[in-house]
Amino acid sequence: MSALLKVKNISLRYGKKPSTLAIHDLSFTLQENSSLGVVGESGCGKSSLAYSLMNLLPAGARISDGEVFFKEHNLSTISKDDLQKIRGKDISMIFQDPMSSLNPYMRIEKQLTELFSIHTNLNYKEALEQVHAMLSYVGLKDTERICRSYPHELSGGMCQRVMIAMALLLKPDLLIADEPTTALDVTTQAQILQLIKNIQKEKNASLVLISHDLGIVSEMCEYTAVMYGGSIVEYGPSDKILRQPAHPYTQALLDSRPRLVGSRGAQLPSIPGTPPKLQEVPTICSYYNRCAKASPKCQGPFPRLEKLEENHLSRCYLNNEGA
Repeated sequence: MSALLKVKNISLRYGKKPSTLAIHDLSFTLQENSSLGVVGESGCGKSSLAYSLMNLLPAGARISDGEVFFKEHNLSTISKDDLQKIRGKDISMIFQDPMSSLNPYMRIEKQLTELFSIHTNLNYKEALEQVHAMLSYVGLKDTERICRSYPHELSGGMCQRVMIAMALLLKPDLLIADEPTTALDVTTQAQILQLIKNIQKEKNASLVLISHDLGIVSEMCEYTAVMYGGSIVEYGPSDKILRQPAHPYTQALLDSRPRLVGSRGAQLPSIPGTPPKLQEVPTICSYYNRCAKASPKCQGPFPRLEKLEENHLSRCYLNNEGA
């Protein structure tokens, strides 16, 4: 397999001086027909990473260092016109909240057929036929009524399926899902996640799944990247991360999950403190002030992401020195 997506040492900042460092020195490679889950607490930079991959950054945000390559394209320097040809066609995104991502003033039919007018030469009738087929594919019935509807006339689960249909219409090579089940009930969450998993396999698309749930990511993705303070602190095969976490932060995330067995009424472990709000490049480990295993050696230079074994990396002095 060849590399589909390469992220090389990117850093992302928001605002003017003093700006906020949302992502710092972040790198990874995603192969064709592969899947990567990105997990971490709120505020660790997961969604910022997702928007950086498509260069969909809000006003005031900028990639200050590094590059993002999709196939042969450098998405960090590509022109807006060339980037527009890639978005929606080769790279698509399922946003976190479909109710705010769909245009409330446009019927579903108009929003979905618009993709074909931008990226293909299909006429309106041909485009509409494909829209109905895709809506049926993602599990929606009565597609005629859905196409005539506005977003507010549909349930949250239906809107999320519409978003998935929109993302898949042009058969992209890369699908980015930014916490796609956050606003949905548990039953609908399971259906949507299974749908995404099936689609990724059937369409031979690569997947980047953003989530705060290690369990979901380990089930959905081959590899997992754990983010903290805007950096990847652990990366490896999902089953390895889940069963043998190396970084103290990954271990703490797993320990914080509710369990079906144990003492009734026992207090659920939590991670003390809050994630850092960075303005300057960190000079020591970003997790140092919250880490139960911290030692004086952790106050050295910001640790590098080091290889522990094949495809398993950790950004921790304790791991890298065999402690």
